[in-house]
Amino acid sequence: MSVTLRGGSGVDTLEGGAGDDYIYGYEGNDILRGGDGRDMLWGGQGDDILDGGAGADTVHLSDAYRPIRVDLAISGPQDTGEGRDTLLSIENVGGGEYDDIIRGDGGVNNIGGAGGNDLVDGRAGNDVVSGGAGDDEIYGGDGDDMMHPGSGNDLVYGGAGNDVLWVAREDSSRSYGHDVMDGGDGADSMQFATVEKIGVTIDLSEAGRQEIASGISLTIRSVENFYSSWGDDHIFGTDGDNTIAGYGGNDVIDGRGGFDTAYMRGIKSDYTLSWTVDGWLIVDKKRLDPSLTNLNDGTQILRNMESLKFYDGSVALSDGMTELVGNILRTFGAHGSKTASDLSVRLANERINAAQALAEVIAKADATTTVATMSYQFFTGSIPTKGGVEYLVAPDGGNANNLNSAYFQSFNLENRYINFAVNLGRDGEGKAAFQTNYGALSLSEATKKAYAEIFGRAPTDAQLATMLSGGRDAYFATYGSDGLTGLGTKAAMVGWLLAEAAKADVGVMARSNTAWLTDLADGSAPFAVNILSPSNGYYKAEFVFGG
Repeated sequence: MSVTLRGGSGVDTLEGGAGDDYIYGYEGNDILRGGDGRDMLWGGQGDDILDGGAGADTVHLSDAYRPIRVDLAISGPQDTGEGRDTLLSIENVGGGEYDDIIRGDGGVNNIGGAGGNDLVDGRAGNDVVSGGAGDDEIYGGDGDDMMHPGSGNDLVYGGAGNDVLWVAREDSSRSYGHDVMDGGDGADSMQFATVEKIGVTIDLSEAGRQEIASGISLTIRSVENFYSSWGDDHIFGTDGDNTIAGYGGNDVIDGRGGFDTAYMRGIKSDYTLSWTVDGWLIVDKKRLDPSLTNLNDGTQILRNMESLKFYDGSVALSDGMTELVGNILRTFGAHGSKTASDLSVRLANERINAAQALAEVIAKADATTTVATMSYQFFTGSIPTKGGVEYLVAPDGGNANNLNSAYFQSFNLENRYINFAVNLGRDGEGKAAFQTNYGALSLSEATKKAYAEIFGRAPTDAQLATMLSGGRDAYFATYGSDGLTGLGTKAAMVGWLLAEAAKADVGVMARSNTAWLTDLADGSAPFAVNILSPSNGYYKAEFVFGG
């Protein structure tokens, strides 16, 4: 049971019991013994003996009329500022309102100043060290320490060990002070108060003073891990190993070099993960509580991060090239490993960036995925279903003659489109519509109409004549096998136009297809949609060739 004991103005001897006791000596040369438990001792003015006994005990020196000087490593009398006090079995110290010097011992201490420009040194042990108001110097020393600088322009040194340096709003004016935060040796962390909604920009590799938000600056050194605010943050790591948590808000986190981990406050199923050209997109699906009590992590873009850590395990993050190649080229696993590996090497060597890697993969798709999607768009009015794309393109989609197969390897790019178009428009599911729209037209009329559909405007008479000159009409007829006005010949002509559009990435169909493939990079694009319908978000008027 806890007790509260109070002395008087004379010489008192006060002894606590087994509980967490509160003992006040007041004036006089008192003896205060806490006994068992976590006791609080106030000696007051006079030469006191303060013996905490068993447990983690605290001496409060807030009644001092001058600066406090306390060293917990000294077992004899010392001038504390309240008298010549003897501190025995005391682990924790609360300072006063002046410029105090408080030092811990080799154990676990919780020591701190209040007002004034204090020097607080935890020494060895896993300490909690705080500065309070004023421009303080606080040292953690050896051990895994918790450092709370308080208000003012503070100097914070973690020392050896894995320390946590706290940054929090210091007063109602949102002052953080202009602190120097040095983690020292070990894997040290900086922690923003999680209730803070102000967005910050933090660069852990910057050793000089940096403005982290409007009117707020810090100097950060030797800090490896960062736990951010609830605002919209931009956080940059170092070339070493970092753990970074964005918490709430819309954050961008770049780990840079090393093996970096993004920390999430939830289980894996609480989040969606997708690769984008901007980085990995992580979205917390938990309901966002305005009171910030449900630990929603918001939306985060992760770059150069190797791992995601959840409450129920971790997920490795690649550079996204395997996902990019698989989603667009439909070559998952071993089928796309060479392409993905080549992109990864060049990405790591900074010979290309993610946007350039995406452009390369889309260009590769001209010979496979785009053959299927643009052909189906022309002949059926929409790109295929997801299952249809898998069947037509994927090596393991169940079609031995898929566009990645040996059968198509002997075809050049134009012949791939022509072969596909003839099979689809003359013999396949696009035949009926193609017959209705093109069957009665001459080859010249059909070419003009198809060109307008593919490029967005009709060709001039001179352009049309050039397209069908030099025996190209006979070339189409060779593939169509049904004469110069046959449906197969017209389908071959469409295939050739599609190939030319895809190669140059010009015209409404090719550029709308590129926009759809870009959306497909993270696996989220819809299938079986008309990519030329403005309502689906892929077509733009500016895609009209020559318009």
